[in-house]
Amino acid sequence: MWTGSGKTTFLHRLVCHTQASRIRGYVLNLDPAVMTLPYGANIDIRDTVKYKEVMKQFNLGPNGGILTSLNLFATKFDEVKSTCSFFSSDGLILRPHRVVPVIFF
Repeated sequence: MWTGSGKTTFLHRLVCHTQASRIRGYVLNLDPAVMTLPYGANIDIRDTVKYKEVMKQFNLGPNGGILTSLNLFATKFDEVKSTCSFFSSDGLILRPHRVVPVIFF
């Protein structure tokens, strides 16, 4: 999916629906290049990996910076899993970069 296809709008509505329905869940933002989100993310890749700094450090363009940021974040995914398993939830909502959002219930 590309820019402007409605990924963020879809997830915003889904998050609002789950909150209104009192469905407990996690929202993970896996897009290191997104500027703002209209909803809160329980775990946000931007808190761990700074996309622009990765681009500068490794002399990468935007796509290379995104992929490298995702790879760096993947090395910490055991921490993400332990954080998610610490809390009781009914589902998991992932907001990946440029792909269809992933929802687990």
